Amino acid sequence: MIRPITRLAFALPVSALLLAACGAPDPVMDPPAGANDAPAETVVEAGAEDILTGPEWTVTQIDGQPALENAAPSIAFLPNGVTGSAGCNRFNGGYEADAASLSFGALATTRMACADDRMEQERAFLTLLSRSTRYEASEDGTTLVLTAEDGRTITAQR
Repeated sequence: MIRPITRLAFALPVSALLLAACGAPDPVMDPPAGANDAPAETVVEAGAEDILTGPEWTVTQIDGQPALENAAPSIAFLPNGVTGSAGCNRFNGGYEADAASLSFGALATTRMACADDRMEQERAFLTLLSRSTRYEASEDGTTLVLTAEDGRTITAQR
């Protein structure tokens, strides 16, 4: 029989380790220095960078369906890659863009589980994002439409 004092002696160090792990930085949320260096496949031609980069885009529609409230995906185009939230998990990767065409390299994502509706939206968003072939931005730079090869779209706003 294990005595209560022995259980406590075991539980305290284990609890301390679990608490320390909870406070550890998330490698995707807080990547180490140099981790966000430009992926080799990221190429942004003149003109495209001005429209895409800047403040983050918040997704309002995925394939004609409104994004979930409080779980809308977001996309930030950086000169050296793309990053954002898929609604539950974070993602990052490379992209290529010119005046109208757009393509994404392999996207890395975290692997947290969320409610079924958020996971379903995330799958649809990441699938369409990876299949995007062109984009169109409003003249005032507040609306972005990404179009996949089959015509399905992602609409985002700033």
